[in-house]
Amino acid sequence: MNPQLLNDPRAKRWGNVAKYGAVLVVGFFAAPYVWVSIGGLIGLVVAFVLITAVWMTRRLVPIGYGLPMPEFLEAMNLKFPNAALQMGGCCVSDSDPTEAPDYVCPVCEAAYQAWSAQRKTE
Repeated sequence: MNPQLLNDPRAKRWGNVAKYGAVLVVGFFAAPYVWVSIGGLIGLVVAFVLITAVWMTRRLVPIGYGLPMPEFLEAMNLKFPNAALQMGGCCVSDSDPTEAPDYVCPVCEAAYQAWSAQRKTE
């Protein structure tokens, strides 16, 4: 190689331009895959946190008998569908069970407690 060409500042400048241009072009094509994989990892972390924080457990919950108020039924369906509540119907006898196994969500339980506390203050 010509030693004059290696020391020429224009050759160094165009060499750097070509090098960084190649990095930009490769980065342009690789970036979507990198961002998708980073987004996927972030999604996995968020999903893991949500699943472990809001894991529904199966346990015995009390069965409520009688006709509930329409406000309660609406709130139960919208705000806390998986709280520790079980509807047993209007008629009750001594042979009816008082507890039943059901899946309970901790977020729904907290929403029910907040709704119940708000109703007590009204």
